[in-house]
Amino acid sequence: MVKVRTNQISEGSGKPQFQKGKKMKTTSKKSKEWDDEEDDDFGDDEEEEQKRLKKTMINFQEEGIIISSWDLHTIEKDMRFVEKPKAHWEFGITINKGLTPNQYITKTDLSMWYNTEEVRDNKWDKLMELLKIEGLNVIEIQ
Repeated sequence: MVKVRTNQISEGSGKPQFQKGKKMKTTSKKSKEWDDEEDDDFGDDEEEEQKRLKKTMINFQEEGIIISSWDLHTIEKDMRFVEKPKAHWEFGITINKGLTPNQYITKTDLSMWYNTEEVRDNKWDKLMELLKIEGLNVIEIQ
């Protein structure tokens, strides 16, 4: 017994023939077990997943400084003497003091200056508290 295979392309023109008509469509079907509230919640989750930018930034609102959390390498308390308009000391918090800019450190020597040491220390304490809440591990040595 010999099997004979037949060609399914018509031999008339020798060119491939394409079907005209319906195109395939994909649709998503919602379960009918959900109520309207669950449908609304599902839509909100879908919108949250569609966010394109996911990066943690630190915003010093009063100072007008925004820095990426990955650009934060050092934080130091600082002081400087200012001669004009009246000679006085200023107390500051400096981020990435003395570091050389490179591909990993883009922002260096960012300083926020305050007139009193008390104000600077309050800002420092608040900054440390917020960074700890957001997941920064700080080992306190006293």
